[in-house]
Amino acid sequence: MKTFKEYIEEKSRCWKGYKPVKGKKPYSPGSCEKVSEQNDNPDPKNIKNALVDSKRKLMKSKTDAERDFYTKKIKALEHGN
Repeated sequence: MKTFKEYIEEKSRCWKGYKPVKGKKPYSPGSCEKVSEQNDNPDPKNIKNALVDSKRKLMKSKTDAERDFYTKKIKALEHGN
């Protein structure tokens, strides 16, 4: 029978679909981040669709927080970040 420590070491410390964040203490808040489903060379059509969608949502946003969020998202999409 495995000890608890052996069981924990065998299992990943992050949930399925998440990966450890470098420099963060294991099991601390923010120590795991969601794995990006996009590859390194995203499809330009998907980027264009995301850009159009974000611009549409920016026009419909009602709060300053929403406007800031979509403005930053649009800038990131336009600059390929």
